[in-house]
Amino acid sequence: MYPMRLVFMCLVVALILGAGGPALGADKPAELSRAVSKAVSADAETSREASEWAGERASLLGEISQLRARQGQLKHQVAKHRAYLKTQEEAYARLEQKQAALARLNLELEPYLEQAYLQLEEFIKADLPFLEEERAQRLSFLRRSLDDYHLELSEKLRRLMEALVVEAEYGNRVEKTKETLDLDGKPTLVDIFRLGRLGLYYLTPDGSRLGWLPRGARDWQPLDPGYHRSLVRAVEMADRQRAVELITLPIGRPEQ
Repeated sequence: MYPMRLVFMCLVVALILGAGGPALGADKPAELSRAVSKAVSADAETSREASEWAGERASLLGEISQLRARQGQLKHQVAKHRAYLKTQEEAYARLEQKQAALARLNLELEPYLEQAYLQLEEFIKADLPFLEEERAQRLSFLRRSLDDYHLELSEKLRRLMEALVVEAEYGNRVEKTKETLDLDGKPTLVDIFRLGRLGLYYLTPDGSRLGWLPRGARDWQPLDPGYHRSLVRAVEMADRQRAVELITLPIGRPEQ
């Protein structure tokens, strides 16, 4: 369908042709026909260009809409990434603080471990003489651990704490072992009963002799024969041959 202006032009040409009649000459209709054809062609070209422009405009509007939607998504992503970055920066700052605190702790921990080891070593030397080989090996292992440059401080601390726990548990246990003591210049095999850290007691196999080593003493002392029955029962309880019961034994005065 032609545009209105093309219809108007055709009506004008028709009126001219009808009004002029023969006075226009034989060549006038041909010229007018060419003019109309040229106008129609020009108008068709204009319509085609307008249609193409309308298509391009619709396409551009669609692209603009897509770009705006994409822009909204990008703004959201930027905001989220900024929030993530802030969270990571805060976490990194906390980590740096922890690392600084850990570095200070390491500087303080190493001398503490050395001091604790020396105190443990002195404590064992002053303690009752029991399980001497086992405890000496533990101290030697701990000494090598603390002197190991490549060993982490956390592992050194763990090994020290293990040694302290074992030593602490000795005070809550009773134990019966067999050892050879020098009694009156003669090596004699005896049963040794350990009552925690309160005292060590010995009893000869025939039960004829008994003695004890109170905490803080260096030499074995004879024990009154009146404790013979209690000591026999104590040895049997430590050896799981008798049910636990109350007994009476001298314990001396524990050291502070």
